Amino acid sequence: MRKEKELSDFVFENLPGIFYVQDQNGKYLRWNKNFEKASGYTAQEIGSMSPMEFFDADEQLRVQETINRVFTEGKEI
Repeated sequence: MRKEKELSDFVFENLPGIFYVQDQNGKYLRWNKNFEKASGYTAQEIGSMSPMEFFDADEQLRVQETINRVFTEGKEI
C-alpha cells in the first residue's frame, strides 16, 4: 500500500502542467505543486477553496454546469 502511495505521489508531481482531483461537491482532494505555483496559493489555501474561486462571476455558471456534466455523464461534451 505504501509503495502504491509513493508511486501515485510521484506520478502526480511529475505530470506536466496543472493536475488536480476534486469531488462532486467541488472539494479539492489532491493536486500537484504546479497548481500551487500557477495559482499562487498554498496547499492549505487550495484545500479550503472551491473551483469557482478561480473563475470570474460571469463564467461560473457555465463552469459549474460543465463540472456537473462530467460527474453525471462522465464527460464534458
